[in-house]
Amino acid sequence: MNFISTLIIALILRILYLVYRKRKPSFYTVSLVIISVIVWSVKSYLLDYYIIPTSSMTPTLKAGDLIFAKPVDAQKEQLMRGDIVIFRAPAFPSFIYVKRIIGLAGDTVTYTDDKSVQINGRMIGQLNLHNDHTSTYQALQERNAQQYEYIIDNRKPFVKPIYTQWVIPDGYVFVLGDNRDHSWDSRFFENAVGTPRHLRGLVKKELLISRYLATAFTLEFMKSDFDIGENSLKVISEAQTAEGNDGDK
Repeated sequence: MNFISTLIIALILRILYLVYRKRKPSFYTVSLVIISVIVWSVKSYLLDYYIIPTSSMTPTLKAGDLIFAKPVDAQKEQLMRGDIVIFRAPAFPSFIYVKRIIGLAGDTVTYTDDKSVQINGRMIGQLNLHNDHTSTYQALQERNAQQYEYIIDNRKPFVKPIYTQWVIPDGYVFVLGDNRDHSWDSRFFENAVGTPRHLRGLVKKELLISRYLATAFTLEFMKSDFDIGENSLKVISEAQTAEGNDGDK
């Protein structure tokens, strides 16, 4: 139960209590109930909103961005490659993520040790800018034919994913962050206990909540200093580096 739903229930109970005690609810209490119901209805059926806490979707979405999203019924709405979606984490449904859909049902996604991603044998995007720190690529969103950028951090070592290739079945999508070396996504996701091995890392459509529409503005004070995904990547990277060093001895 989210905050708005809890607030509505609390206010309604307050009104019922006042009626029971034969006291008239205040104008402010009634107004707050009405406003809360309107906000809840809009958020549930028309327009959703979120604040981005991390940099995993940079440069498209920055930490502190307030974004608007459209609630989706993934079973009815046609999803497209390049769509940015908000969803519940496969293994921890209480965690909410925002990533970009890269692979749809029927696609074969390949991730290579040079950090490139291929869909059905074709690399995503073209190199736009390159320096010692980062490489910036441009790719196409299918929904509106607009370009988006994703970046690779050339200072970060390659982190081995759970697999190097995924075949996407019906009812699932493959997602990545635009800030590839700072994103915890389908390359590394854990799934619920009992999930078949070939589904590891993939996101069930039923876990999708909404689809990104636009960014309103940036709230600098809402930026998070702790990114669980990036910290997990650091742990994996350090472990793989240590394993490699032990193997060289």
